[in-house]
Amino acid sequence: MEFFKEEDDKLDAEIYRQEKILEKLRHQKRVLQKNKYNFCKETTGHQFEYEIEMGPYGGRFRFCTKCGFED
Repeated sequence: MEFFKEEDDKLDAEIYRQEKILEKLRHQKRVLQKNKYNFCKETTGHQFEYEIEMGPYGGRFRFCTKCGFED
């Protein structure tokens, strides 16, 4: 039974390590996207297209065709 406990502990440690790496990568991606959006806005300006979602409420949204910014 000790073998299983050790293996379980190793797997838990690896999962924790991988989750921290994934969290760091997600943060880096958010920062990169924010920089991309700001660069687009400051250099050439966003080129927004407006769309309406299908359905009973038909929500309206816009997005930049250059960088993908949505609001």
